[in-house]
Amino acid sequence: MKKIKVQSRMSVFMLAVVVMVCVALIGVVFYFVVLDKTSTLSAKTKSDGWELISALIVFIPFLFREVMKKGQYVSDLVITDSYLQLIYKEKGKITEVRTLESFDIKSFKVDVHINTVQLGRRRSIEVTNYVTIKLKSGETISFEATPSALEFSMCAYKFILELVKVSNNIPNFKYKINTDEESFKEDIEYFAQHCKRMPLYKRKGGKYLILVYGFLFLWVIFMLSFIGFIFFDEYMPKPKLPPNEAKYMELYDEANDYYSEYDDYDKALKDLSEAKMYVNNDYQLYLLEAYIYKHKHDYRNVLNSANKAIVLLNSNQKSVYNKSKRFNYPEIKKSGLTSAYTLKGKAHYNLEEYALSAEAYTKVIENCSYKYTDAYFWRGVSRFYAGDKQGALIDFLQYRDIIYKYFEEMSDIQYPQYTQKDLDLANEWISACKD
Repeated sequence: MKKIKVQSRMSVFMLAVVVMVCVALIGVVFYFVVLDKTSTLSAKTKSDGWELISALIVFIPFLFREVMKKGQYVSDLVITDSYLQLIYKEKGKITEVRTLESFDIKSFKVDVHINTVQLGRRRSIEVTNYVTIKLKSGETISFEATPSALEFSMCAYKFILELVKVSNNIPNFKYKINTDEESFKEDIEYFAQHCKRMPLYKRKGGKYLILVYGFLFLWVIFMLSFIGFIFFDEYMPKPKLPPNEAKYMELYDEANDYYSEYDDYDKALKDLSEAKMYVNNDYQLYLLEAYIYKHKHDYRNVLNSANKAIVLLNSNQKSVYNKSKRFNYPEIKKSGLTSAYTLKGKAHYNLEEYALSAEAYTKVIENCSYKYTDAYFWRGVSRFYAGDKQGALIDFLQYRDIIYKYFEEMSDIQYPQYTQKDLDLANEWISACKD
């Protein structure tokens, strides 16, 4: 016995899709209508958001189109060796079950209409099957078989393929395919002969599709791996550390918590001082120490700690902190040097040692891999106060170019690094250098 869906109802999968789309629509509308009153979104972001809202509004009625269908229709077709059974439903409830004995059936014909519809850049397939059953008594039973697109299937003309599978049980079974796409017709005919769909590489444009699917598959694997690495990294087993390094990391993490969460700088420095008794050659410790001294406005000690971090970084001394956190990417040394020299530059600047501050920011520029850096601005300010107005002008012009590039490339982000105020400030310094 074979039961074939003639009119599909919404599957659990598609019900979940409908719910997610509705939630997304509510969330997007709430964001753009309510939150936008207090946010600073660019015109392009707002435009894209309203386009998304419009698309969701159009999409939801399509999802409910088949579910809300009223009136009586054939829902299922049950096929056995000795009879065919038509199950009629109205508003989702069975209203009639009609059984046709095989010897009473004169012919069973299906006209398959496959049309391709271009929707912008996307092409969709619309399939309608017109079924005509003629009985020996002279009665004709006709109905339209349109399995809903809501039923998750990779084959748009699944209905006719299901019939072909059991065609031996259907008296005088015939079908006719009406389509502009020869590939669809070839696929159905191939299925009729071999009881399986035509291999993708044999279809029109199949080799190209294989390349596309292959690329998409690799891309999905890459993205899943990347997401897994980012989000599940903390659950991966940590490397086992010797007792002295384990104690060092315990004190380091405690100091970092006191510094970043509780603003208890003295307790943080005390923990770092104790941590040095276990490991005293980790540049990360001295960087954290320098940041704490910076918040205490103790700039001489900022310089002392930053210089120790720079010495360790340039000697390629391995960091216990990096080993514990599994930080081993190639740019980690440059990142550490950028932070250390930035701390030095700020400390010299606050101590009014402007020439030394400019030298430190030069080192920041040499090691910084982030193209939207503020180092040019601070080196310009340092050079200006050191009396080098020409050098300062070059830096402020470079800084202004960075802001322009940022406006061009990062205009859609919600929390901008640079705004018009930064550009105005850069222009003020440029004017001051030219006076």
